[in-house]
Amino acid sequence: MGLPRTPPQVVYPRSTFITPTPQGGPSTQPLSTSRAPSPPPIEESPEDPITPQTSIYTSIRQSSNGAGFTPLSARVTPIAAARPIITQSENGPLNAHINSLNKQLVELEALKKDLNARLADSEKKLDSETSRRDRIIRDLSLQYEKEKQEWKDTLNAVQIIHNIAHQRARHELEQERLNYFNSESRILQQNVRILVRDHSLTRFQVHEAQVGKESASYQDQLMDAKDELDELQRMLGQATESYEKELVGQKESIKSLKQQLEHERKSRGSIENGKESLENTNAELTSDLERTRRELASAQSKIKELQSGATEAKSTQKSLEKMQSKHESQLEKLNDLIDSLNGEKVL
Repeated sequence: MGLPRTPPQVVYPRSTFITPTPQGGPSTQPLSTSRAPSPPPIEESPEDPITPQTSIYTSIRQSSNGAGFTPLSARVTPIAAARPIITQSENGPLNAHINSLNKQLVELEALKKDLNARLADSEKKLDSETSRRDRIIRDLSLQYEKEKQEWKDTLNAVQIIHNIAHQRARHELEQERLNYFNSESRILQQNVRILVRDHSLTRFQVHEAQVGKESASYQDQLMDAKDELDELQRMLGQATESYEKELVGQKESIKSLKQQLEHERKSRGSIENGKESLENTNAELTSDLERTRRELASAQSKIKELQSGATEAKSTQKSLEKMQSKHESQLEKLNDLIDSLNGEKVL
């Protein structure tokens, strides 16, 4: 029975196993990179070197709980004599691989520093952009509030101007209504004057017609009286002649005189009847005069009502003039306010 053979063990430097971790601590795992291919595994020769064993280890293995048992300490903790003898030709690819890994480590550390510098620069740029964004947002908010206030002031001014224009339109409408009322009042006064003139003309015409009728009747009565007077004078002359001629026929003359007296009485009765008709006509004219006076009084009362309406219209016009002056003062104030707002906008 021969001695047990153990595989050769190669001890690598510790720096080849240290790689940077995300937390900055060392790592015991080897670096894996795509830049340089990993070296091929070391092929064992068919005849590997045999690790020499001392008599102490041999006695320990033989005195253990079985033949051929190797202790753990003997397997985990190799001794210097257990290292394989590696020639220069066998160690060349391994050194090249170690050098490439070291170069990659240096490059990665430089890349890490560059990335850290870029990260710091990016953070500075981010902070500057954030502050710039906050400043722009603040400026835009201030500008928005300012423009909002300006629009509010402008809308208030436009509303006030609209109210003033509305008041002006109402004032003009009231002025037109007042002018229309004045024209209607003048037309009514003209109509009243025309009515009074027509009434006076009609009354004069009626009076003239009545006077003409009365004068005609008076002329007829006068002609009748003249005829009767002529007849009486003729009869008186005849009676005188007959009295002078015929004293004997005095009774007959007295009878004739009595007849003439009766005829005269009848004529006087007719005259009295004409007088009564004239009195009746006078009473009718007096009633017409009273009716005309009443109509004139009603027309005068209408004129007084129109005059009172004119005074009310004048008072309304005065109040409207006061309102107009008040509105003009408000308009001047608003114009001053608009000028001041425009000056503030310019500033």
